[in-house]
Amino acid sequence: MLFGGCVIIVILSTLPYADYPNFDVETCHIINVSTPTQLPSYNNTDGWKECDCGKRCIAWSPCISLYASANPNFIIRNELYVPNRYPSCTFYDNYCPHGEDARDTVLKMEQAQNTIQEYLNQNITCYVNGDASKIYLHKSYILALAITFAVFALLLMCCGGYYCWITYLGEKIIYRSSYV
Repeated sequence: MLFGGCVIIVILSTLPYADYPNFDVETCHIINVSTPTQLPSYNNTDGWKECDCGKRCIAWSPCISLYASANPNFIIRNELYVPNRYPSCTFYDNYCPHGEDARDTVLKMEQAQNTIQEYLNQNITCYVNGDASKIYLHKSYILALAITFAVFALLLMCCGGYYCWITYLGEKIIYRSSYV
């Protein structure tokens, strides 16, 4: 049972990488960059998403979306295997430690506007699946995570083996002493 649990842990830790080889490096032409055009207000938060600025503090972070000519209806995601709270954003900061400071929000707005000039009508390296239904800027393989799970599973198997050996040895001693 312990061995089966270890096998399941290793399989579940590597399963998300099954799609990894399906993404090829391509050059994507960015045809549209969607960024907020005004600072967030109580009535209008278009282009802004909530971010965590500390204990009981919620602020706003710009949601920047990139679109490529390969699939103009799909928002390019930033990272292949990193969960994104807001899939409608290519770039988004979910943690904004200085978010309560209005100057920080203005600075983020300026940086979002600079992103337009950085990406619009530019050719960038991206990772696209066969039918261009998924496009990512980065395709990193978090090998450390898979190795950590594999080491953990190996450690569990060793502990289980040691426990079985001690239990078997104890039963063997008891079995021999009952014949004396």
